[in-house]
Amino acid sequence: MTALSQIPLPEAEHTFAVANTPLYLIRKLRQDPIVYEISRSFSGDQILAELNRALSVKPSALADYVRPFVYLVALWHMREDRYLKLSPEKTDAGEREWYNYVRRFLLETYSPTIDVTVQIPPKVTSGVQSDAPFTFKHVDLRRG
Repeated sequence: MTALSQIPLPEAEHTFAVANTPLYLIRKLRQDPIVYEISRSFSGDQILAELNRALSVKPSALADYVRPFVYLVALWHMREDRYLKLSPEKTDAGEREWYNYVRRFLLETYSPTIDVTVQIPPKVTSGVQSDAPFTFKHVDLRRG
């Protein structure tokens, strides 16, 4: 498994570069599959530790600016809001002026979700119980 700090974030970097509001940034990061995968592949403790580390580093590259936001949204995707609530507030906004706003917004809009995988058979048969004549329809889901 790749270290969390080494995961490339090209879509998130692009989003951050063109974002003109924090809500746009939030919306696009929520849709980013890499951000979602981070929330599934790493524990809340790991993401929180990396968030704290990212906030302690003075940003020098675009990735340094966007990583705290990526980690906040990854925490928002988790099943519990416990780690999002533990995320630090930034007292000196400076380079990351949207951080506190994004954190507050994610806390206020958090809604627990779960992922469920549904397995359906490749062939589905439907029929109707009736005295009238009827036919069975076979649908093969393997074909388009």
